Amino acid sequence: MSTSELMQNYTPAVDLISIITCMVLIFIAVRVLYYSNDPKFQFLKKTLYFILFGSICNIGFYILTKKVEGAEWSIFLMRDLYHLSFLLCQYCFLLYMKKMIDVKGKVERIVTYITRPLFLACVLLDILSPITTFGLHIENGVWKDGLVSPYNFFYMYVVFLFFVMILFYDKRLIKSVRACLIVTVLVIAMIMVYQSFMNINTYTSFTYILPVLVVLILLHSHPFDDRTGSLSSDSFESFVKKAAEQNK
Repeated sequence: MSTSELMQNYTPAVDLISIITCMVLIFIAVRVLYYSNDPKFQFLKKTLYFILFGSICNIGFYILTKKVEGAEWSIFLMRDLYHLSFLLCQYCFLLYMKKMIDVKGKVERIVTYITRPLFLACVLLDILSPITTFGLHIENGVWKDGLVSPYNFFYMYVVFLFFVMILFYDKRLIKSVRACLIVTVLVIAMIMVYQSFMNINTYTSFTYILPVLVVLILLHSHPFDDRTGSLSSDSFESFVKKAAEQNK
């Protein structure tokens, strides 16, 4: 297929909405929400930054495939930036969930030992996709995109790990929060399966925005502890620190 046909099933509308949503959420995360000074919350803010940049890169990739012919290097570069942004987004969100659920000890070490090299391997293989043909590549003059690319593989790994942590660390979250997170994981999994069958990537950025939005609403929009449901002293401490910084 030609570069103009490469993204024929894509529309930038969802990415534009994701960009606007990220900008609003970043402002809210910085200025409004509880626990905004919490170290683990910084991972969540970084996740939003990477979603914002990834959505911009995806639109850029779309524009290049439609408007530019014969500039394969620029298309590969934009796809690499797009995938790298979302890979970093997944990694940061996984670090956030690991600290939020308080995964420690042997399990924490196992997850770290598996995730770090897997992340680096997926990044390297994705960048080398024109050579390895695992991801986006040109074969006999035809553009092809691998169904199970390193990027998709790491995405499935993160979703699976996220789901397992919610199930096995059920006592670290109150039931209503846990139930909402499980439903969220199932929804984004169904969206990605649908996209794979339809050979589209229109809703990818939405699948990243959704869990972050759910977490922000469920865990950071109120001063209550996410494990007990009672008022948390950490939220008051965060509020005092933020007020002190603003009055300097």
